[in-house]
Amino acid sequence: DISIRAGQDADCNPATVAGILGTMVGYDNIPDYWLNGIKKVEHRDFKYTSISLNDVYDMSYRHALQMIENNEGVIAGDLISIKYQDPQVLPLEVAYPEVFPVGNLKRGWGPIFTIVDGEKETIEFSGSGIIVKGQIDGDLPDDYIGELEVKIDGKVDKIMKLPIDNRKRALELYWNVNLSKGKHILELKWLNPQNTGKISSSGFIALSDSLRAEKNRE
Repeated sequence: DISIRAGQDADCNPATVAGILGTMVGYDNIPDYWLNGIKKVEHRDFKYTSISLNDVYDMSYRHALQMIENNEGVIAGDLISIKYQDPQVLPLEVAYPEVFPVGNLKRGWGPIFTIVDGEKETIEFSGSGIIVKGQIDGDLPDDYIGELEVKIDGKVDKIMKLPIDNRKRALELYWNVNLSKGKHILELKWLNPQNTGKISSSGFIALSDSLRAEKNRE
């Protein structure tokens, strides 16, 4: 419950833990609360694939048996023996050490700003990093790739590539966790705008090397 509330793309870790817990307690002991919703869609193919949950169950089971045999386990009918292995504790990996969220601007469910042809957006914030949430969408060609120029304190930091296909682009409009600590001005400009599309932002997260909250302004 805690890990899935961490936000962003936080589904994989709790899903893995739930799979392990389900294996430990056994399918028949999983409460109906968790199973009833799944049973309704087990036969449906995942989007963009020809594989359903039922297919995944079968594939995962066959892979598990192969892994057991590959690691000196024994499979004899319904009896499966797994060779015991001492667990090895791996070192903790921290993606962004000493980087903490200190401000989060979000208004309701709608975007805080939308960039269209000829417009640019400015964000003032205080900290040592920023994440700008958002997306590109609209009636745009399938092969279209938007270009979003990002300036920090008057200097171009990056040109973000934004394919209209959301499977091919970054999760956020822009991010930078290596700024000098202090007040900054961020400018966003759509370099190749289309009148049938838009770039919108649902908010931004200001970051700092300290947990102490800093004053943030739009």
